[in-house]
Amino acid sequence: MHTVEKEKKNFIVVGGDSFLGTSLISQLKDQGHNVVSTTRRKDALSFDKVFLDIRESDNFKISEGVDCVFIVAGVTNYGQCETDPEAWGVNVEAIPHLASRFLKAGSFVYFISTNSVFGGDHPWPGEDDLHYPNIAYSRQKSESEVAIRNHAKKLGYLHQLAIVRLTKIVAPGTLPFPQWIEDWGNGQIVTPFEDLIFAPISLGFVARSLATLGENPLAGNFHLSGTKNITYCDFARALAKKMGFPDSLISPTTSLIKGIKVLYLPKYSGIGMEKTSKLTGIAPESLDSVVATF
Repeated sequence: MHTVEKEKKNFIVVGGDSFLGTSLISQLKDQGHNVVSTTRRKDALSFDKVFLDIRESDNFKISEGVDCVFIVAGVTNYGQCETDPEAWGVNVEAIPHLASRFLKAGSFVYFISTNSVFGGDHPWPGEDDLHYPNIAYSRQKSESEVAIRNHAKKLGYLHQLAIVRLTKIVAPGTLPFPQWIEDWGNGQIVTPFEDLIFAPISLGFVARSLATLGENPLAGNFHLSGTKNITYCDFARALAKKMGFPDSLISPTTSLIKGIKVLYLPKYSGIGMEKTSKLTGIAPESLDSVVATF
């Protein structure tokens, strides 16, 4: 039987040293594509990892023949976005400028954004719903989306732009999960928050989904979300069950009781994927699937 060979594409991952960037690069290479990533670490440069300081991106030479670019980089620390003026410059000025350069060079651009642009007060916002950002990080991401879209519209390249919003990515190394597992192994009780809501998705799910989008470019807004809004306490119970630890090693608490200021405490975290699933076949990730990655 004749097998149709998959088209090999040329990708750039901006922010290749990041948690998501590293996984996405591996996924794209595993699927047979050519991948170049960017880094600010001059000691990490190689034939497929090139230097880029987003704040000075005009110094970055954009090669021809790049099919798709994933912009994963940016300032993501909530506290830094609240206090550091440079965060705004990177997220809202420098990244849209870089995106416009890639668009003008003919590349399809994927900008990775966040569920927090919706504010967390309304359940399951759709891909094209209005934004209600309420912390600096989400305001910056929202403004960045607008700026990139405006650049693309002005240049006539809206057909080459996709914005992909994600809920919380988790992996075995994501804090505080390694500490929970270590404590359980020592017979110690953990105290997860009941007032911190999220809709977790696994790192592998995100990397595979983005690779799918990259292989079949579609313009517009897309969502990757977990199927449930759960508390960290709910996640602790699911994780403990999977690993064979008893519920007695979980003692629920809240950020208020602990005296810890959490900048973002949404009522809802999950985002709707109806349009995304219809267009791409990608379904929301179940909690069981996320927990199975640990």
